[in-house]
Amino acid sequence: MARKSGQGSQVKEKPRATSKTFLFWEQYIEMVDILLQFIKAERSGNWDLYLSALAEMTPHFFAMDRPNYARWLPVYIADMNMLESSHPKVHEEFLAGNFSVSRSGHPFSQVSTDMALEQSINADSKSKGGIVGMSQSPVALERWFLTANERASVTTALREMYGDDENHQVGAILWRINMLYPIMALIVDLDCDLVGIAVFSGYQDKIAEISLVSQS
Repeated sequence: MARKSGQGSQVKEKPRATSKTFLFWEQYIEMVDILLQFIKAERSGNWDLYLSALAEMTPHFFAMDRPNYARWLPVYIADMNMLESSHPKVHEEFLAGNFSVSRSGHPFSQVSTDMALEQSINADSKSKGGIVGMSQSPVALERWFLTANERASVTTALREMYGDDENHQVGAILWRINMLYPIMALIVDLDCDLVGIAVFSGYQDKIAEISLVSQS
């Protein structure tokens, strides 16, 4: 395999020297291949491939004059390579694929933690019933954010209750809860022990009551 790779490199030497177009497309294919390897590593939870793809990306950030990535990516890679000795338990979890998040549990469905955050909490915040258009009061907005964990627990409990978050009835109920988020943010006292939320109209037989218990 190494011999074939060496022969292929020799065959490409002349076109590289004589054709800028050939050189451009060869470099482009190389960068796309690195990107695909990076996506594969993230989606499959392959920690070694993830670090290898990052290392192969680094020279391109220098070549493309991306100073922030060029400056800090080598530091990040060095820190991650030291995890086995500095934080062995974290290293074991990352080797098991837990450096990325799978929200569905399906194969090849893991995404980075920041993308998972954007697809869940941030998406709820930016959608209808979220923070957009809710209030201009800084106090109300602050309370909305502080009660995010309570609203998330309600959503999680409903999904676990139905066992299938794709069910249209679940979606309808979650939509109603989402519309109540601003009200919840305004009425929930963070120091209280229990806040009861009434049953949603039309779903009395499905849900008797949802209680939000303070974590304090």
